[in-house]
Amino acid sequence: MPDDPAPIFEIYVNDDRYAVPTLHLVAAEDEAGAREIMDRLLRESAHHVGAELCLDDRVLFRAGAYAVTPRARPSRGLGGLQDPAADSPPSA
Repeated sequence: MPDDPAPIFEIYVNDDRYAVPTLHLVAAEDEAGAREIMDRLLRESAHHVGAELCLDDRVLFRAGAYAVTPRARPSRGLGGLQDPAADSPPSA
């Protein structure tokens, strides 16, 4: 349907000045559009050293530092951290 809203993607930006990633919620027509936004966010500052693109809590793409060392993700209901290698997507 043409009136369907654009999906909301989550972009976690690894900023080397902070201990936790910055979350950006962005609307994009598709994954390619969301990757373009992620690329712009990475270029905004030399402190932005990595990013992870997700949709509905599913990792779609990792770039920069997160491509080498994925971010630790909270596990659901267990109070711990999930192994980032458990859902590693292809990265660039």
